[in-house]
Amino acid sequence: MMKVCACILHYNQPESLGHLIEAVQTQDYPLHKIIVVDNGSTTENSSLEKTYPDVEFVFLKKNRGVGFGHNTSWKLAIEKFDADFIWSLEHDCLPESSNLSKIIEKSVQCFSEKDIYAVNSIELNDFDFDKFSYYKIRFPNIKRIPKLHKVKDYFGGLCFNGVLIPAHVIKRIGYLREDFFIGCEDAEYTQRIYENGGKVLRVVDTYVYHDLYKKHKKIEFGKKVLLFPNNSPIREYYSFRNYLALNRNYVNFAIKLFPSIIYILLFRGDKFANISSKILGFYDAIRGKLGESNYYFMKKND
Repeated sequence: MMKVCACILHYNQPESLGHLIEAVQTQDYPLHKIIVVDNGSTTENSSLEKTYPDVEFVFLKKNRGVGFGHNTSWKLAIEKFDADFIWSLEHDCLPESSNLSKIIEKSVQCFSEKDIYAVNSIELNDFDFDKFSYYKIRFPNIKRIPKLHKVKDYFGGLCFNGVLIPAHVIKRIGYLREDFFIGCEDAEYTQRIYENGGKVLRVVDTYVYHDLYKKHKKIEFGKKVLLFPNNSPIREYYSFRNYLALNRNYVNFAIKLFPSIIYILLFRGDKFANISSKILGFYDAIRGKLGESNYYFMKKND
């Protein structure tokens, strides 16, 4: 039996974390260890260790970012618990009970022990995908995504909502980038897997539920729906800065900067903070300033 460690990153959602731990504990594939890294939450978490005594908890003193948080649990799983696989999750997702066994089965069927790869299942979100044709705005274009449980070539590569990564892959290509702080760590790791001749597989007959779209604006037209991602200024800054730093296509992003500002004016709250975030993200990416940002308006909206 292969040793699989569930590595969970948590921040400020202890109730959701409890649901996730219980969903992980009831998987029909036995886990070697469950590890939770709390990324400097400001909520009260003292009861978690008593409620889940078999879980290994690590409490960071401050939010060190997505990459650092995941890396902390991955390193613990590999170095202390000698894991063969890392099953990486975040507090706002819930895997079905057979999820782990199905992605383990597919990984064994499709890859050898030396291959570079990662395996995800399909994400189902809090939206009725069977009822609507689904469109997600990625301004300035619209990308149509079919029903997610039928999709075979999912846009975006791996995500941390239940990705299975062999320990030998991490040892070979390294851990997540920590200078991004929040955003694009998954895209960069996907890129690194492919650069090393690997693949990212999506298993379409199992799912992880991801509580994603409740706060997003939407407009319905019969059986059509337009979703408008409702980024906070913090997310606006990091996602734009990091994606630009990852792709380094400055001219293309400069062209998109103006229409994306129009999009913010039309569909987002905190308009000044979001626009400032976008512009500063562009500026910092060009001058190579990564890591955690300390801009006042971002802290104010945290």
